[in-house]
Amino acid sequence: MKTYSKILTLIILISLFSCGENQEIKDNNSAKSDNKLNKYLEQGQKISDIYFNTIRTHLIEKMSSNEISGAVEYCNENAYKLTDSLNKEFNVYVKRTSLKLRNPNNAPNERETDILNYYEQLLAKGEKLNDSIIRLSDTKYWYVKPIFAQGLCQNCHGNVGSTISEKNYEVIKKLYPKDEAINLKQGDLRGIWSIEMEEKTDK
Repeated sequence: MKTYSKILTLIILISLFSCGENQEIKDNNSAKSDNKLNKYLEQGQKISDIYFNTIRTHLIEKMSSNEISGAVEYCNENAYKLTDSLNKEFNVYVKRTSLKLRNPNNAPNERETDILNYYEQLLAKGEKLNDSIIRLSDTKYWYVKPIFAQGLCQNCHGNVGSTISEKNYEVIKKLYPKDEAINLKQGDLRGIWSIEMEEKTDK
């Protein structure tokens, strides 16, 4: 049985997308009967899973041979390459963003900032976060998925002097002088996947 993720329905999203296009946000039950929304929901899940599994595999490999420094250097050199390859393969725009940035080039735009703040509010209330699909127009869709700090993440995003050694943090700061992505606990919101997809139309 397919599991369908909850679709964001709050006024914050409706006001966020009031810039000229006809946006549509459906609740979970409506999404089940909307084949097109389901299609792009599943595509967003597929793309984010490919990215996560590829990155995770390489990070584990690098940490086992070169400790944390190898993992950080791998991300610095390859994260954008992987993003570009997914963009080309699926004809989408893939982005990871956060309120606590490591790379300032990944800064959230206005609607991503609103989603991140909203997710933080839900977490503070102890509510569950789900991935979501939003129809931005007749042909444009936006997939959003929360990224949580898990056990492996603590090696690069935890507390300096505790889960991150001073030596390893020197490597991080050398590659990312404006780093803000530390002091995260397991289960904290690390950021979101933001994937924009556009339906091909016959001309």
